[in-house]
Amino acid sequence: MSMHYIGLDIHKKIIAYCIKAGDGTLLGNGVISATRPALEEWMEQLPRPWTVAMEATMFTGWIYDFIKPYADDIKVAHPEMLKAITAAKKKNDLSDAQKICDLLRVDLLPECAPRDCTQMLHGMVKIKKFIHTLRSQTQCVDQSGDSIPNPMCSICNKQYFV
Repeated sequence: MSMHYIGLDIHKKIIAYCIKAGDGTLLGNGVISATRPALEEWMEQLPRPWTVAMEATMFTGWIYDFIKPYADDIKVAHPEMLKAITAAKKKNDLSDAQKICDLLRVDLLPECAPRDCTQMLHGMVKIKKFIHTLRSQTQCVDQSGDSIPNPMCSICNKQYFV
């Protein structure tokens, strides 16, 4: 039986997917909800055997853990290296999923070592927290009309507002 290749473009609320046979024949593509019930229903309909690839994002962890028992193999792509390879003028979720699928199929996917992925994701979480802090402090200024003292950034030790 021939291997089936799946590329996933993961977002907070949706997952775009592309399914191809070993010879590159498109077997399906679309968008599903990024929930466990939707993923489980979708995976039950997939042709066997299958291997899947996804870009390392903040949402990759739970999806990786959830589909691991179902997949024959799972690969996580390094996002920066993936961007360099798949740079395109027109980007959308389905075309991104197709590019990931094709890179997996021809064994050119820039894999992310687990340690690198973990460090990168921790960095993304720190940046997200930093942005959230900035946003909440900006909202406080806007809502109260009072200026707040210039707080120091815990990452770079610079003032938020100058």
